[in-house]
Amino acid sequence: MSKSYVGGYWGPRPEGIESCARRLSGFLKALADIDALLTEWRNKGKTKRQAESASVVTTNYDDLVERLLAGVNRRDDNQQVIGELGSTVSWWNAAPSRAAATLSIGCGAEAPNISNWVVLNLPDSREHKTLYEPATAKQLVKTIIKHFEPDWAVFTNNGLVDRQREPNRQTDDGRVILGQLNGRPAGWANYTKNVSAAQVDHLNALPPSTTVEPAESGVLITTGNNPADPDLHDVLALRPVLHRLDQAIQYLPTVPHAAGRPSATKEGAATQATIQPASPPAADERGTTQQPRRAN
Repeated sequence: MSKSYVGGYWGPRPEGIESCARRLSGFLKALADIDALLTEWRNKGKTKRQAESASVVTTNYDDLVERLLAGVNRRDDNQQVIGELGSTVSWWNAAPSRAAATLSIGCGAEAPNISNWVVLNLPDSREHKTLYEPATAKQLVKTIIKHFEPDWAVFTNNGLVDRQREPNRQTDDGRVILGQLNGRPAGWANYTKNVSAAQVDHLNALPPSTTVEPAESGVLITTGNNPADPDLHDVLALRPVLHRLDQAIQYLPTVPHAAGRPSATKEGAATQATIQPASPPAADERGTTQQPRRAN
């Protein structure tokens, strides 16, 4: 069974390191209240030993400001800070493989068509079942919504997302073009900002297993009672619903690709998205990581 992740995503938002640190502090405190496994965060390292020896992330404002400053994006040639790309941090909870969780945040990006995000990769559901109980899983989503005010959020897993991609295509010379994910992925829980439950009900296209409830300034749609393995048919049925909600508020979803940043474009008067494959950082037992994105 795939490990699940909870992700919140929002478009360009001018926001300083200080504001990001305040959001992050409240979020980390809330995670600790949900489950002790979601604590003891530390920087990832090139090796397991390096990761384990890293200092533990605290909820202290000054500590978080320092860590976010260390994660600002810089140019490769002269190390100059690229302020419009914000800051990224990526942490690991130092737990053994199946209990490992990772947390990745990109905050403060304000360049056009650039996304900000928070992605919490959860441990294996067989190792830590409590995080996959419906009430707890919903609380994780709502915690991200409360502290980061994303445009949209989802509780899903990579296996489920793969089932929502277009089929791979083989070229005449034998190369394989990987199928892309058009639009945002659906999952067990799906949040959209700036829409109401009445707007969702008006669509009259929800599977019978779904529930709809207000969440902060938007609406949260969940399907069934198995966050770890929701019914695929019901999840696929939600995709056109989410697309229509995005159209209703004229919103262009952006999804971080494997390198952590999204690709999206607008063409003419219509709102369209070119989405790279979504692949949030996977949790692993070593806490290894990639460096913050830099520009040439």
